[in-house]
Amino acid sequence: MSSSAPKSSVPSGSIRGTVLGRDGGSVRSTAHLDPSVFSTRSLLTTPEDVKMASKMSQFKSMTPTQQKKQQSWFDGYAKDSKCCPENNEWVRADSGMICSEGGHGMTDEMIEEGLGAICAMPKGCKGDWSKRCGPYYQVADKGPKGEAMWKFNKGIKFPGVVPPKEK
Repeated sequence: MSSSAPKSSVPSGSIRGTVLGRDGGSVRSTAHLDPSVFSTRSLLTTPEDVKMASKMSQFKSMTPTQQKKQQSWFDGYAKDSKCCPENNEWVRADSGMICSEGGHGMTDEMIEEGLGAICAMPKGCKGDWSKRCGPYYQVADKGPKGEAMWKFNKGIKFPGVVPPKEK
């Protein structure tokens, strides 16, 4: 794929063809989120959001000032998107962000995708980034108290994230 794929436009509601820059190249997601089930609007609402999201995978190589700016942008993104089902703060982990309680995470690629995907750590593995499974996306329906509901999407794969074990 060409590395000259557009990165300045805001992704549409569907992720088919969304450009995900990674390691200096680009990856196109070919999966599709069914809008009747998933809440698929992009959380990257401005060109600045798209730019900042595309830089998440470069976090380690940034200067401390750049890291602070990147973290500040991410904090706003996480707050606006309500990405943690338990409303916890997020901290930097290797290749992504993990909630302060250790039960949920987002890889840099999930953040760059901009649709609010998260991964979960299995029971008893809180904070063990190597055990992440998912991706989970918010569904259009809300829970009995109006809370966000999440569903695994088997059609989408992210590096280092495995599907949850079936019960």
